[in-house]
Amino acid sequence: MTTKLSDLPVLLIDCQATGANPQTGQLLEMGWAEACARDAAELASSQLCSYLVAWPEGKQIPRRVSRVTGLVTEDLASGPTRTPPQVWQKLNEAARRIAGRGGAESLCPAVIHFARFERAYLEHLHRELNPEDRFPFDILCTHEITKRLLPDLPRRGLRAVAGYFGHSVPELRRSQGHVIATGVVWHRLVEILDHSHGIRTQQDLSDWLASTDGPSSTGRDYPMDPRTRLGLPDRPGIYRMRRSNGDLLYVGKAKSLARRVNSYFQKKRHHPEHTLEMLTQASRVDVTVTATALDAALLESDEIKRLSPPYNIALRGRDRQPAFCSTDLTQSSPEPDHIHRMGPLPSKDSLKSMARVALLIGQKTSGPLGEDGISTALGLPVDHAPDEDCFAGGFDLFRQKHASKLGQEMIVPALVCLGTSLWQEKLATVDEITEDDDDEEEDETEREWVWSPERVAASLENVISRGAHLLRRARWLCLLSESSLVWDGLASPAQSKNLLVFEEGNLSRREELPAEAEVPIPPGYKKRRRERQRNFDLMTHDRLIVLTTELRRLSSEERGIAIRLGPTSILQGEKLQEALRWV
Repeated sequence: MTTKLSDLPVLLIDCQATGANPQTGQLLEMGWAEACARDAAELASSQLCSYLVAWPEGKQIPRRVSRVTGLVTEDLASGPTRTPPQVWQKLNEAARRIAGRGGAESLCPAVIHFARFERAYLEHLHRELNPEDRFPFDILCTHEITKRLLPDLPRRGLRAVAGYFGHSVPELRRSQGHVIATGVVWHRLVEILDHSHGIRTQQDLSDWLASTDGPSSTGRDYPMDPRTRLGLPDRPGIYRMRRSNGDLLYVGKAKSLARRVNSYFQKKRHHPEHTLEMLTQASRVDVTVTATALDAALLESDEIKRLSPPYNIALRGRDRQPAFCSTDLTQSSPEPDHIHRMGPLPSKDSLKSMARVALLIGQKTSGPLGEDGISTALGLPVDHAPDEDCFAGGFDLFRQKHASKLGQEMIVPALVCLGTSLWQEKLATVDEITEDDDDEEEDETEREWVWSPERVAASLENVISRGAHLLRRARWLCLLSESSLVWDGLASPAQSKNLLVFEEGNLSRREELPAEAEVPIPPGYKKRRRERQRNFDLMTHDRLIVLTTELRRLSSEERGIAIRLGPTSILQGEKLQEALRWV
């Protein structure tokens, strides 16, 4: 009797490696589980086999691979690992056990998502270790099956397809999580094959895959029912994209919830890859209406910290923590004190490059800098920094150009003064400087640099300008943390205005005021800077960064903003615009 596809024992396999080609890439991890489609959606971790592969001595895991897997070279050098032959032997034992149930000539059915990647490594291991034997696997690719069954799915990667079926794949790409996700996908695909196409055996599936490429895509078929989003209010607020199982995917803000959410699903709308992956999984959306777009932006920032949605990149907490540094920039601390008086800064390394430049300027004798010294000074990975001669030439140009400011004894104040001047030069050449988000800066490693001494000098100027800007912004954030803010309402600016009051960096009061009402004095205006600094955690820091960005937007819309910092201190009009340009 032929075994039904739903009852067919298979090996669910996943490999993690540094590249797609086993000739140039290195295997990091391999995992598998024995299951049948009927039970594959309920795999327990105890049913999985997963092995880290011993790493060649002297080799380093590339940074980009560590970023997505969480694995670092030390994990493979000191942790429990197996050599490739040992892992292959264990995998072969499992394959023979499954194949033996079908008879002496049977191959082991292996279910893999996007099998082109794993197949290359499996065949490479087979050629290296068992060249005289037959390749032991009959590989079934769930990506290829999905391509035929669901041709209009926006994305068909494992994370997207598993999420489409209501399963959350862990953010780090590790074999255990991917084997479990492949089991969920296999389970659901076999159900669809049976119910929609009458494909009930492995032979049926092989014939179907061989006979057709599947229907061509006619567009993008999103899982979210249009009725879910078409009734959203035309009001400001935040929206939360969710999978069918309720898991949160993304939190966003909107001036109009109806327009923003529905804009994702316009036929000709271009989306980046990670957005399409998210939309492939999003089947639900819920919203919170706010009084204004500014309120929505503040709430979005707080919600992202609280919930850490996987597709929010810029404002997530992760391991970030505000920091405070000493006046010579050489020490940092998560808490302000009599030594660490400068901040809050985005991280403990925010002024690391500026500190290295200050150290180089203060050196009485010049010695070898080394790769680490150069990369630190420029804020770049070692692999993308200039050589020592080029850096030395650029550093000399930098010192000569700014000798009048750098000749002072107090080096750090001199650098801050220089950075302020450099920023002022930028303001003179552009109408508006949009501050780079610290979480989404352009990745310098993606650029191809041709270094020259002139480029080194310009990069050093950028380091100093940005450092001075971060210090100015830190003082500004402390001021904002105890402030009252009003701005004209959109509906009836002549009759009312919006009021937000901040205490300890938190929004403590929100209401509408009559247009003629006076801006209330903030309750905490008497607090000294050190006391204000102690109230900064990551949520407070990012909330006030978002507030600053929104103030720029309101200012550009000429919305009649006024910020009260104390009984006699009010920023508005040109004075406020100038302050926003500086921070």
